[in-house]
Amino acid sequence: MNTFGERPQILLIFWFSVVCTLAISALTWSLENLNATLRWALFCGAVLQLIKLFTSVDRHYILSPFFVIGFITLAFYSVIPSLYGQVFPEPIAYFLTKAPRTSHDHAITYIGSQAEILILQFSAFCFFAFSLCVKWKSSARAGQTQGINASGDPNYLLAVLHFIVYATAILFIVSQWTVLGQAFFSSGLGAEFRHALAPVMSFSTAALAYYSARNTSSLKYFGLVTLFAALGAMIVSGLAATAVFIFLVAISLFLITIKISFGKLL
Repeated sequence: MNTFGERPQILLIFWFSVVCTLAISALTWSLENLNATLRWALFCGAVLQLIKLFTSVDRHYILSPFFVIGFITLAFYSVIPSLYGQVFPEPIAYFLTKAPRTSHDHAITYIGSQAEILILQFSAFCFFAFSLCVKWKSSARAGQTQGINASGDPNYLLAVLHFIVYATAILFIVSQWTVLGQAFFSSGLGAEFRHALAPVMSFSTAALAYYSARNTSSLKYFGLVTLFAALGAMIVSGLAATAVFIFLVAISLFLITIKISFGKLL
């Protein structure tokens, strides 16, 4: 397997920057009929980036928070709803029950709206930032020797990520199980702060999986325990939607990375 090529990565950076710029233009000037073009252009770029990740020795980059969050946001808030609307133009019954018309209509009207363009803009920015990071790290490593050990990893950042995960988990539990927490987090500034907990937890767990996969075995297992603690807190809180999707992808790829490392040792 090879490392990332310089020219293909520059092309991907250009691709994601164009999609992000078009999305911003569509939001600013209320341009219409751009959703499908932006959606599938961004999806094609994401798939190409994913293929490059799987065929590279730098596969741990797939655990980058920017890539994980960008890909899941694109998939679950644009591509999948779009395909759902094309395959099921009318509500379908599931488990012998009557399908909810309201939820179906919301999903159909969401596709092609400015809300979807906002999602596409966010995903494009995540992929753009991720591509820049990959290019920068590849360029920086090209001028170094290959003997890089775990001491070069940002251990202080791992400590900060563990702290954020545990602190956010505690806040989740406080907001759910205590009277004072329920009162504070139910309205005003507290409600806004509570809504920010899920994105913070999502980004922190994905980042922790990424950095733990690059570090020693002890840090991997410590990161694994922390990630399961984060999942438990999100489930208890009832705010598990996007955060759980991001967490499950991160933890699955984290376990795959461990398995690959064990295979190399054998």
